[in-house]
Amino acid sequence: MNKNFPENLTQAQTDSNSRIFDLILGRVLKRAYLDFDEKIKQSVKELTGSGKNPSTRLRASKKLAKKYMLDLKTLFKEEAKKIEAEIKTEIQKQI
Repeated sequence: MNKNFPENLTQAQTDSNSRIFDLILGRVLKRAYLDFDEKIKQSVKELTGSGKNPSTRLRASKKLAKKYMLDLKTLFKEEAKKIEAEIKTEIQKQI
């Protein structure tokens, strides 16, 4: 497990964190994908095809992101902040 990731989380917390990370990553890749030209979009389809397992798709996505995106960290932070705000809004609705 990542040294920056708390090890004392429950399985439910770990699962939730994993789903949130996947959501953030998906949004970042979607934003980047929308800016790609057709040649790059074809590369994305080949690298991240649905027949591949999740870890292979994640590695392929990271490789593609490094190759074509200039500021992945900024996009990731922006999407994480948006999701954090969405979660806080939903929690406030339930209170």
